[in-house]
Amino acid sequence: MGGKSAYIYYISPGQINVLAPDISPGPVSVTVMTPSGPSAALTVTVSQYGPAFFLWPESQVVATHLDYSYAAQAGTFAGSTTVPAKPGETIGGVSSPAGTVLTVHQ
Repeated sequence: MGGKSAYIYYISPGQINVLAPDISPGPVSVTVMTPSGPSAALTVTVSQYGPAFFLWPESQVVATHLDYSYAAQAGTFAGSTTVPAKPGETIGGVSSPAGTVLTVHQ
């Protein structure tokens, strides 16, 4: 990304999530290194800020009750007890910091 390495934290057949290095906002070239060699470069737009909530399955915001148990729809995770938040309940949400955000243009 802009000539700097990024830290990978998720890979699937159609997506790669990375922690972006310290780069300035604006257009940046991104190349992915694979066992077969580098990918074709693509341009992404780096924004300075872009906080967002992380999501559980079914687009539920990642949150906990004040006792740190999951605040999620019952049955969200097989084998785990989850209880949805109640109206007016204080919960904790988990979000990304207001750090660098990339928008991919293909």
